[in-house]
Amino acid sequence: MFRIVIIEDQVMFRSALTVMLESKLKASVIGAYGSGCAFLDAHTTLEKIELILLDIQLPGEDGITLCGRLSILLPETKVILLSSVKEDYLLHKALQSGADGYVHKDDSMEALIGAIETVMQGGCYFGYTVQQLRRQMGHNPENFSKILTDKEQEVLELLGQGLSNEEAAPMLALSPETVQTHRRNIMRKLGLHSALQLQSYALKRGFTSVSELR
Repeated sequence: MFRIVIIEDQVMFRSALTVMLESKLKASVIGAYGSGCAFLDAHTTLEKIELILLDIQLPGEDGITLCGRLSILLPETKVILLSSVKEDYLLHKALQSGADGYVHKDDSMEALIGAIETVMQGGCYFGYTVQQLRRQMGHNPENFSKILTDKEQEVLELLGQGLSNEEAAPMLALSPETVQTHRRNIMRKLGLHSALQLQSYALKRGFTSVSELR
């Protein structure tokens, strides 16, 4: 019997997952939390967490960032990311997060069960929808991952929120002049001509969200 924790902010989906896992997989859901912070506050009271089902979009710290922390905090625990997002950058970050699996919420419950069984046997699992999105990214010659450097992607995350060069600089450990250079290079490579176009691109591709806009 697998000992599973669910970190998912939608109460109805969290409850449905719990019922499904306990009835179809005969798993034991030993904890269900609406945020990473709530889980981190409680995790020391839980024994032998074998698997965490982790939503990407959470209040406070996002699931992708939390996944990196969990690999250090609970190195023996498997993690499967869950998400409804299809934006290129979020998918890119999720695939680089170190998670053992990634299942899109458009996939079936049977796919999630298959993912859990595969991951718990030591394998990696990426659902059908995720594989499709991954192929689309790979076949697109204008995808940001083929145009922008890792540092430029990091800079775009902040500039897409509407931060100025001066505001973004200390967060990146760079000078405002270096941030401005990155800004110019990003806009040139992407064919953008204004701060508004840059912000629109960042929103569309998942570098930032409406809730993060300045």
